[in-house]
Amino acid sequence: MKFAQEFRKSLQREGFPQRWVESAIPYGQLKKCIKKVTKELNELGLDRDVLAQLASSQKDSSDSSSALSGDVGFRYNLDEDTTDSRHLRPRLTVFVHLSEGVAVDAYLTPATRRFLEKIASKAPADRHGSPDSGHAITGSQTTAANSCVPAEPLPSPGPGSAAELTRPSSVQRVEVPLVFDGEFFNILQTDVSNLDTLQEEEQKKLQEEVRNLGREVTKITAPSKGRKSRRDLEKWREIFELYVNARVFFSTRESDHGPRTSAQALEQLKWFQDQVLERNILQGLRLEASRQAFSRFLNMNAVLLQNLKFQEINSKAVTKILKTTTPRLQGAMRTTGDHGQYINEKDEYENVGLKAGYLSSAGYYHRRMIAAGWFHFRDPSKVLRIMLTRESQKAVSVSLPTWRANVGYEEGENWVVGRMTTGYPRFFIHKSIQAFAHDIAAKYGQPGQSAMLFPTKKIAHRCLEFVRAKAPETSQADLNVVTLVLDPTENAPEVLRSIMPAVSAVIFKEDAYPIARQYWQHSGDGVSSRRAEFCHGLFKEGLLVLERPAPSPRSSQQKLFRGPKRYQRHSSMDGLPNGTHRIAQDATSDSVAGSNGDAEKVAEALESSRFLEERYGRNLDLSLVENAKSAIRRRIAGVLTTDVDLSAALPIMDPNARGMTNLKEDDIYLFPCGMNAIFTAHQLLLHAREPRKSVEFGFPYVDTLKILQKFGPGAVFYGHGSPTELDDFEARLKEGERFLGFFCEFPGNPLLTCPDLVRIRRLADTYDFVVVVDETVGTFVNVNVLPHADVVVSSLTKIFSGESNVMGGSMVLNPNGRYYKSLKSTMPEVFEDTYWAEDVIFMERNSRDFKTRIDRVDANAEAICEVLMAHPLVTKVYYPKYNETRSNYEVCRTPGGGYGGLLSCTLKSKAHAMAFYDALETAKGPSLGTNFTLTSPYVILAHYQELDWAASFGVDPSLLRISVGLEDGLGSVFARALQAAESVSNGS
Repeated sequence: MKFAQEFRKSLQREGFPQRWVESAIPYGQLKKCIKKVTKELNELGLDRDVLAQLASSQKDSSDSSSALSGDVGFRYNLDEDTTDSRHLRPRLTVFVHLSEGVAVDAYLTPATRRFLEKIASKAPADRHGSPDSGHAITGSQTTAANSCVPAEPLPSPGPGSAAELTRPSSVQRVEVPLVFDGEFFNILQTDVSNLDTLQEEEQKKLQEEVRNLGREVTKITAPSKGRKSRRDLEKWREIFELYVNARVFFSTRESDHGPRTSAQALEQLKWFQDQVLERNILQGLRLEASRQAFSRFLNMNAVLLQNLKFQEINSKAVTKILKTTTPRLQGAMRTTGDHGQYINEKDEYENVGLKAGYLSSAGYYHRRMIAAGWFHFRDPSKVLRIMLTRESQKAVSVSLPTWRANVGYEEGENWVVGRMTTGYPRFFIHKSIQAFAHDIAAKYGQPGQSAMLFPTKKIAHRCLEFVRAKAPETSQADLNVVTLVLDPTENAPEVLRSIMPAVSAVIFKEDAYPIARQYWQHSGDGVSSRRAEFCHGLFKEGLLVLERPAPSPRSSQQKLFRGPKRYQRHSSMDGLPNGTHRIAQDATSDSVAGSNGDAEKVAEALESSRFLEERYGRNLDLSLVENAKSAIRRRIAGVLTTDVDLSAALPIMDPNARGMTNLKEDDIYLFPCGMNAIFTAHQLLLHAREPRKSVEFGFPYVDTLKILQKFGPGAVFYGHGSPTELDDFEARLKEGERFLGFFCEFPGNPLLTCPDLVRIRRLADTYDFVVVVDETVGTFVNVNVLPHADVVVSSLTKIFSGESNVMGGSMVLNPNGRYYKSLKSTMPEVFEDTYWAEDVIFMERNSRDFKTRIDRVDANAEAICEVLMAHPLVTKVYYPKYNETRSNYEVCRTPGGGYGGLLSCTLKSKAHAMAFYDALETAKGPSLGTNFTLTSPYVILAHYQELDWAASFGVDPSLLRISVGLEDGLGSVFARALQAAESVSNGS
């Protein structure tokens, strides 16, 4: 009882609110109940050794012709009570071979045989009934009755389960209700519900406090309020810059990446307060209201810190209670956060035969508590981060923690998709975008119409033409494009006009949605969620209105805002800047203060729409957008490898970057996502050259091939990417066939094979086609493919960002390439700088430690490969270092470069792959290149409707793709998952 006393004292000592104390884990009550459970099981003859024997008799089964080896089976079930769904009914189900009332199994211990004989003696006298009939047995002392009653039918078992096997007529199923086991779980269930309620209440309180504080600081620092307000605004920016650097509840640094304990969070919070005092920031706050707001902000952090401490105390109590559970459950309890949306699956903790059966499903409740956020936040500062930065709402992945969840996602099952709040943006349209689209369709469309949002009118019309070309005629009626821009009659501040918040909506009948959705997915042209939220706020304020025809091409309304000369670029086709807008440095000048009431309204709308993210989250300073773009381009070029101060001049661009002469910064283009870079590259070729079919070489990412097939004359697909297919391609060229472009990935995704770029370059020069290489997986730290390509594209969403909270893409033109002049001169026809300002700021900050992160994931990936290749269940590991095409990779590998952070593997059977995946203690879901390890059954997610087609190109439907992160000890994580897979019989 030592810990019970310590637990009570901790709750009293920390000064938690009484409501919290009353909702804490009833540790003493649960411990007493466990003793009753143990007694009940012992009276049934089920001590720990007997339970272990029964469980191992099932696990060691090798005879698939009978129910179980030795005709003895054991299963633990935890179902809702049929008479009361609020209660649970735990029971043991045992399958026994009966011979004249005696359980027969030569290798079982005497104690286990006595238990089975007791079961047999209580079974019905009629031994010749239906072999599938079942009966319930009650305990001798602890239950209410001794009679046998018919058992309920077993639930449908999963594939490969013991209960799925055909039972011979000599096998009898009997059930043993566990009364005190049920009492234990019902107490725990009630307690978890109380914790859920408390969590919701506390979150609502904190959310309301954040909203109130946000409104207060917005009001205090409004530019129109005078000089003191503007001074305070600068101090608030300094405060939140310090707060971000303090990393109070979660660290993104390599040295201590991950969640903080309450003790660590307290130290970081003290550091933050000390820095504020040392820098005399409080003295710099001119307004009393600002000082009061700062005190409220500190109090908010103190509340969250207390919340975290409460979680830790309760978590320790639960761990103590469950400490006798099996290694498998302990593994579940060790599972770290999801880095995305959590999908809770009760089924995983049911139907499990365990060595310590009476605690078998406690993991379900521990998992529920995790999901509720009490004992292990996916990010312990989740509440603060969601409310202050909204980062998690921008996640570009979603957690699918089991194989079944992935299938459910692809099948559109509501228990998966109904719980999703976000997902990969091109496949899951963010809810903020959906909300804005709904409002536009409601205002400018007709009943039964929907809308899809794009950043410019030109892009929207391209989508409209795609719908007209692909949709049935009945779906093409009333197609329309609506463009919303800042109201030109309003005297909007320059800071707002310079980022040009605008959106163009394609409005269509709902039955045309699937076609419009294809364009959205394949092109990557859609608006980002940050743009949608910003513009939606302006729309609600009446500041975003229908675009009016310009009086003349030289109208002042068409004049572009330009910053310093070194940042200017040529304008693009649609009147939009090509990365040229630089936001005025003095957004809070006296001229703004002297503007009319309408200008104040605009400024107020601007502040309210982005306040939390700018000030509380990442301290976004949109005046630095152009410098941020320049920093990103220079990182891509390889000339910027360290952290920089965006407010200062950036290092001069090295003309010999990437081992190339003449490479200039304006040869590097940025896009809202990687697929948009690929889409634009294809559009560039179609405009610069005679339209022809293109070639996709190697098994590609799903949408690359779709772009080549659906936009233009079509494509020739060489899905194996083998030397033999390259021979065939060369033969077609020699016979006179000509192609527009040659698209390939280096390495490929998911098989990590590398094409022979040297030979491909030679063929391109001889037979006149453009080479486009996607280096996303290889990264420009590890490989340099530009000398062999005319165009290099990459997804910056992946490891370049790493944080999984912002999208981006890039394109680099080879300045020494044969087609450079024609491609460069054609770019203004196809390229529009639609990379939203806030997304740029996030991407730049995320990418500052890009190179050091690459080095770390390279090392981690090789370590995981060694673990996998050494295990007999693993049939193949796909990784550039170990693939047959390694020599092609070495040609392009940079000095000191590694082999990347992506690998794939296959196991002996689908059942082994499923068991391995389900047991693996990493984040699981789509996407790649995250700072945390992310695993997915890639083919299930990317090619679920065409598994046979994928298999025809050597891509196993059960292949697992692993995007390696920065964590320590990953080798042991994968070793444990392989150990779990060993439990699957070879015949499964």
